[in-house]
Amino acid sequence: MSDNLRVQLGKSKIENQSTWHGPWPPEVWEAARRAYSSGWRQPQPRFPVIIKAGTVLSTAEDLKNLTDMTTVPEVITTTTAPFRYDKSHVPETVHICDVDRRARNYIRQHTTCDALLVWFHGKTRYALEVHSLEPNGVNYPGPQQLPNNVKDPIPEITQDHQNESNEGAQNQLELSSKNC
Repeated sequence: MSDNLRVQLGKSKIENQSTWHGPWPPEVWEAARRAYSSGWRQPQPRFPVIIKAGTVLSTAEDLKNLTDMTTVPEVITTTTAPFRYDKSHVPETVHICDVDRRARNYIRQHTTCDALLVWFHGKTRYALEVHSLEPNGVNYPGPQQLPNNVKDPIPEITQDHQNESNEGAQNQLELSSKNC
């Protein structure tokens, strides 16, 4: 290959190379800067809380009073969503209110509640269902709620990993004592 051809190919490769490697082109970033400068802010995330007769939060007023909200939140009717691979799920109608992060964190820290999967703005999300005003945290469905015939693999994996770590440490100790 001649030197001249090699130089030309190198120049064309450099000229065609893009220097921008971000997820969005520079025009999008500039438009976002202009929008932010003009006062636009991204909407704050919202979180569903179940309103159910016979529980601590039986009305939207109860939710407002518990979390010191300034206004009574709107009640939305939706259905529960199935967990992944759950073919036996029967959708149940529930009423929810959406709250901001501050109210959701207050509920999680000061009450005992369960998390149920519901349809919220077209997506499945965990909604908090408050059971008592005692602060015990949130119970998310997990391995502790598996049917009796299904084994939880996590304890076995943890125990195997711990045994391997102990064996490795023992081998290191033996090697280091032989070298002394």
